[in-house]
Amino acid sequence: MRLLTRLFGRRAVNRATERDVPWQQVKPQLRPVLRTVTTGIGLAGAKRPLRGPAVPHLAEMVVVDQPTSMVYVGGHHLARWGVSASDVFTVARANLAARVPYPDGERPDRPVMLRFMEDGDSYWSSCLLLDGWLARLEDRVGGRPVAFVPDRETLIVVADEPQVIEKLFDMIEADYLAAARAISPVPYVSDVNGRTVPYDAPPGHPLHHPVRRAERVLAVQEYAQQRAVLAGAHGGTGLVELTLVTRLDGTAYTTTAWPQYGAALLPWADFVGFHGPDELFFVPWPEVVEHAPLWPVAELEPARYPVDGWPDGPALDALRALAVDL
Repeated sequence: MRLLTRLFGRRAVNRATERDVPWQQVKPQLRPVLRTVTTGIGLAGAKRPLRGPAVPHLAEMVVVDQPTSMVYVGGHHLARWGVSASDVFTVARANLAARVPYPDGERPDRPVMLRFMEDGDSYWSSCLLLDGWLARLEDRVGGRPVAFVPDRETLIVVADEPQVIEKLFDMIEADYLAAARAISPVPYVSDVNGRTVPYDAPPGHPLHHPVRRAERVLAVQEYAQQRAVLAGAHGGTGLVELTLVTRLDGTAYTTTAWPQYGAALLPWADFVGFHGPDELFFVPWPEVVEHAPLWPVAELEPARYPVDGWPDGPALDALRALAVDL
């Protein structure tokens, strides 16, 4: 099986196309797709793509696969077809599972890299939504499979060899940031149930710093896209920026600024900054929400938390006492 194919016949995504196609006729055309959570956020109500949770900052959506275009399935389609969202996701996954091939061949005698390139009809990146699909590639890569999906056209799978994976992060991040239809710079693996989950690299793991950075690069990009699309929405409440900071030792973390006055929507961040006329201090997010509880705005992804000026005196004093040096 040829894994590296030439890109051709790329179809446009068409959200506007509407055809009164009955459920039984449209069922074979449904496909699941892996998308960022900000996909379609500019669309209102039932016109927004139907979505289900995937991994942090990514969502599972469904398209109707047409010869020259793809149409995202929205809530208005459910009403027209008389089916549930669960029906749509189940059928879409089954359709993809029935048609997607697995690489053939013998187990390599050393870890290798597989690179799947989209040909307009393969849906390789969406295969990560199929339980067990990634895990089944173990015999083809020579170890536990680790997947990267920097954009909708590319799926890279390698064996879980930290010294090999570490060399890929810069390339994957560059491809992700340059992609017109980016997905994620984060590595993914299968959990014990076959579900695709982010690669776990706790402190002390050789890939802790690059994995942590990749997760935060994805968060920063998604929050930036959200700000760009929703600027001026939410009654004029400001959507505060999320900032990525990388130290010379490779440590990466995110910060945001809690405005001293006025209403704002904060992104989740590793550290929250309080910048007043005569002071500037940063507090870790867990400490902030312990002393000044925050609740996310419903149905807003990535999550944002409404605030209106700094916390009151005792809470602010407690936060000052918990300030850390960055």
